[in-house]
Amino acid sequence: MKLEEASIRAALDTLRATMDERACVADLNYHILGVTEDGLLEQASCVLERCAAGEPPETAAAAFSGYITLFRTDEGPMGYLLVFGQRPQLTAAYLNTLLLLQKSIQERSRQELCREKRRLLTNQLASSDHIDSEAASYFRLLELSIHTSRCAVLFGCLPGGEGIKSGESVGAVLEEWARSSNAVGKEDIYGQLNSGYFLLFKAQSGQIGRQERRRSVEETVADAAAYLTGRGCEGKLLACVGSGYTQAAQLRESFLEASYLQMNQEYLAPAEAVCLFIEDYVFEYLYSRLDPALQDTLTRDLRCALESRPQIAGTAMVLAQNDTSPLRTAKAQGLHRNTIQQRLQKIQTEVGLDPLYAIQDRAALRAYALQKTRKTIWNAGFIVQPGSVLHQGLQRLSDLVYQGSGGSFRINVHTISTSGDNFQLFSMLQTGALDAVLGSTIALEPATKGRISVLMLPFLFSSDEEAEYVLEKTVVPDLERDLSEANMICPCIWSMGWRYLTSRGTPIRVPGDLAGRRVRILASRVEEQYFSSLGATPVQIYYNAIRAALASGIIDCQENPYTNILAMNFYQYQDYITELPLWLSPEALCFSKRSWDALEEDKRELLAAGVRETTYWIYQRQREMNQEAKVELLRRKIRIVVPDARERALWENTAGALYGEKQYQEILGKIQGAKKQYAKKRN
Repeated sequence: MKLEEASIRAALDTLRATMDERACVADLNYHILGVTEDGLLEQASCVLERCAAGEPPETAAAAFSGYITLFRTDEGPMGYLLVFGQRPQLTAAYLNTLLLLQKSIQERSRQELCREKRRLLTNQLASSDHIDSEAASYFRLLELSIHTSRCAVLFGCLPGGEGIKSGESVGAVLEEWARSSNAVGKEDIYGQLNSGYFLLFKAQSGQIGRQERRRSVEETVADAAAYLTGRGCEGKLLACVGSGYTQAAQLRESFLEASYLQMNQEYLAPAEAVCLFIEDYVFEYLYSRLDPALQDTLTRDLRCALESRPQIAGTAMVLAQNDTSPLRTAKAQGLHRNTIQQRLQKIQTEVGLDPLYAIQDRAALRAYALQKTRKTIWNAGFIVQPGSVLHQGLQRLSDLVYQGSGGSFRINVHTISTSGDNFQLFSMLQTGALDAVLGSTIALEPATKGRISVLMLPFLFSSDEEAEYVLEKTVVPDLERDLSEANMICPCIWSMGWRYLTSRGTPIRVPGDLAGRRVRILASRVEEQYFSSLGATPVQIYYNAIRAALASGIIDCQENPYTNILAMNFYQYQDYITELPLWLSPEALCFSKRSWDALEEDKRELLAAGVRETTYWIYQRQREMNQEAKVELLRRKIRIVVPDARERALWENTAGALYGEKQYQEILGKIQGAKKQYAKKRN
């Protein structure tokens, strides 16, 4: 494993600070990789050139009063250490130790990176039927094949157990299991889902038969259960298994199958089940995929007939759940078999069904039972780092809906990526790959004929409380018709908080300080126009590439809320934050209109109530999180600049031209009216 430039630089900086010695690190071909000071370059180059020409390294170093030795690791020699000073051997030994320490940190960092990317890839495969460039890069990084047969194995604990005694989630513990277990192979893809479940895309050999593949999955599940027991889990593990697919882009379908089993396990399977396989429930799953209106139509007559007869309706439900076995039904209901036979006779004479002997009647009864126990699963996605306020908001909404519905409505929350590609995210919503998304309003510009870009006008809002009021009362209702035509519903606009400029070298206090600087921007035409008008060079870069762009000097500045500046380590390459409220980051929560229309009325009301409660919560939470991040950034020595009243006036005067654009006038008028209403309300 090669040492990265940053690791060599860190080791040399530590050496210079602690021993005040001069040293150089070179590779095995005598090329300089780093020096403690620029003034050493010429001297070190002379020594290394003589070494490269064939002179013994010790002789070449001694000619310049230096000492040279190999830098060694467990893997063997990795380069040379060239030292000049009074204690060269001691210095070289110390530098060797520092480099080994940096190598260890680098390896741990790579392991953490691989864990994060594996988890992201797992969430992507569960929620998208498209392998984009980001997902493809994860396959390469993790050395995984895209064209391998895999099936989804979704792990979760059944209700009633005490869970993990340490307080960790089952998903987090199973990630540890997967990293260490021989039951998880090189081509297996796994990770904790944001919902807390653990998902394993298990690679399957095409050379073995169905029973062998099934047994292989059961052995893997048994290994996971044993690991959980060893970690103090008293809950019972349940694994739900989807079909095998040979293309990575098809694995979303396998996850949907497994998710269906997990959501409906109480009805589908006996309590002693450990593994549920979709192949055992093909009828049930395919029926669940029918349009809900069609399901209602198919079972309407039978529902009416049975529900007017409560006694036999209950027996019919249990019959359907027990494969129409009178003996198992009698046991489940605590009744004598003869009583069940009498009720079967009533079902036949009063309802016209003979499920014991007629296959079509058995199917009709099963469809009726499925309709009565129907559960709804939505998949929601976002594209910023897990743990962000957007992630927390989606998870809170998911919890409210799940608890409020008594477990009949669940929203799986997925980190689709950390790329920042909001346009791809909303495209996944429109194509039906996702039921809900949360992303920048910028991606809604095409659907709203550009009018939503009004939210990127600088200094549009004077406070986030004002913004919350105006967005709810004016902006969201105003965009309803346009978004409906694009098959989307936007019930609210959330926010990560105020986006502040950061810079290196010198602070940004007035607009003129931006002249000549390269500033990373969102994919926003308004933002591009604004920064260009100030003499800056706006550069559109994906969110997950900002850190690398700052490190390499491609950009000088960027703008983000405090939480993102901290979480994504942008502060490591910036010296100043200019606390100027240019923009309140606007993120739209949108639902697929098709998914919304398919919801029963009570679930729509439940979801709408959950959205209202979470919207209020998220504005409170983002304020808390940004304040906490600000305190931590100050602790890490970044300097915060707050323009005074005169300087702020200069900034506000620069935005006037943007406000004059014709397309904004109608919605701007409504926003200004709502701001006046808010001011009255406050007074």
